[in-house]
Amino acid sequence: MNSSVHSRPCFTIFGGPNGSGKSTAYDRFLQAGFDSGEYLNPDEIAKSFNAGSTGGPAVDLRAGREVVQRTRSLMEAGRSLVRESTLTSREIVRSAERAKAAGYRLVMVFVAVSSTDTTQGRVAIRVAKGGHDIPAEAQERRFPRSFENAPKVARLVDAAYFLDNAGFQHKLVATVTSGMINFLDLQEAGWVERATTGLPQATTLKSRDEALADLRQAEGLSEELQVREHRAGYATV
Repeated sequence: MNSSVHSRPCFTIFGGPNGSGKSTAYDRFLQAGFDSGEYLNPDEIAKSFNAGSTGGPAVDLRAGREVVQRTRSLMEAGRSLVRESTLTSREIVRSAERAKAAGYRLVMVFVAVSSTDTTQGRVAIRVAKGGHDIPAEAQERRFPRSFENAPKVARLVDAAYFLDNAGFQHKLVATVTSGMINFLDLQEAGWVERATTGLPQATTLKSRDEALADLRQAEGLSEELQVREHRAGYATV
């Protein structure tokens, strides 16, 4: 979101499994005018520690600690920030809780696909291009936990947007406002049911076009965040 749209500082989480496309989603939001503070990406911080290489467990741990420390510093200063996270640790939920208690506006953009077959293939491609590696075992372990924590965070935030990236298109498949589902497309992305478990639905659900218009308005984004029709007739963002 554009931080100038809201009077409160903003805590934004780009969440989802490893290899789902969180960083690319963030880039798409940037192109549409997204501006909500310092971006904290553990993978990028790990690269900065290790002269641009993919690092290893020790470097990853150090990067994670740096993200936590920087999060606390920014919140103490009342500044907006953006976190990229797999949502697999209790720390990200606790940080969101602290931000809410401190009066922050909270937003989650959750990016996912249906299986680790897809994410593991994408991580392998990323590594071949010099990017950050995640062992297959770690991906398998973390994958279900991302979906387990997504509803917990969705209950905390002011707005949550769920994007399916099976076709590299970041399709909007659900939105949650103040803990209530107001747009949901289970046919397009069955995984979204897991990611919204236990959340109540509005009596009348919105269409995708309505939900996307609400997203743009609420987050101060331009028409660059486009709705594009594709072969199945669904809109994408």
